[in-house]
Amino acid sequence: MGIDTVTALQRIANASKSRLGPRTTLTTFEDPQGTREWKGVLTDPEELARDAGVVKGIYSVARCVRSEEGGEEKTEVAHRLAVAEMVRNKAINVGSDVNSLLTTRTVSTYAYTRGHYGQQSGRWAATLRDPKVTDGVCAELALYQQTRLLPTTADKFFDPRVMDNGWQDGRKLTRDAPRVIRDWGSEGYQWIGPVFAGDVEVLDPYGLMCFERVRGKPDLGPALEVVRLGRAKKPTIGVATHPGGGRILPWLVVATLALL
Repeated sequence: MGIDTVTALQRIANASKSRLGPRTTLTTFEDPQGTREWKGVLTDPEELARDAGVVKGIYSVARCVRSEEGGEEKTEVAHRLAVAEMVRNKAINVGSDVNSLLTTRTVSTYAYTRGHYGQQSGRWAATLRDPKVTDGVCAELALYQQTRLLPTTADKFFDPRVMDNGWQDGRKLTRDAPRVIRDWGSEGYQWIGPVFAGDVEVLDPYGLMCFERVRGKPDLGPALEVVRLGRAKKPTIGVATHPGGGRILPWLVVATLALL
């Protein structure tokens, strides 16, 4: 049985911030071809999940949540649930399971990293950081309570603010936010638009922008407008533009107008 998103977010916010499972050590994996390095965890995922007292799927998603969206601020609670839901959505949409998606589905040049948690290079998402109990709650809500903060078509995301800063985990990035938006648009992806829990917009799209594949030509204008506002240090939550155009209205107002 599902749970409403407001209750789900409250549960995540109230969950323990202590570490879920053992502390892990990062190891540099050497590419057999000698062309690249990859940081990851040598310990078997099954063992880590067992030590954490949760099933492997929960632990895998929790590590992804902590690695991709680990902020503790109140506004970040929804961001973390959104990441957990997108892991679930992506696994379903590609006919996989969350463990395979996060540990074994890699590009061929990173085949030597398969079966381990670690950085994102060559993968759909990162699982580099040790999770906290609150991240496990996010995973449980997304996988077992089937929360619906996002549409099930949403399965691709990035942080425009990080891309615009130009650096991540000590490495220089090759694309800024507009470039990512345009590249993904060429693949048929479009920003899903503002995300609400009840009558409150809860995702700042300049901090976490979620995408879905659409039929027809993607409308990239709203996403690019968010980036323009973010770069100008202007608010990007509560004032973002719907994919269809026009300023958003509070959820309650929209619902009321629909009844008139």
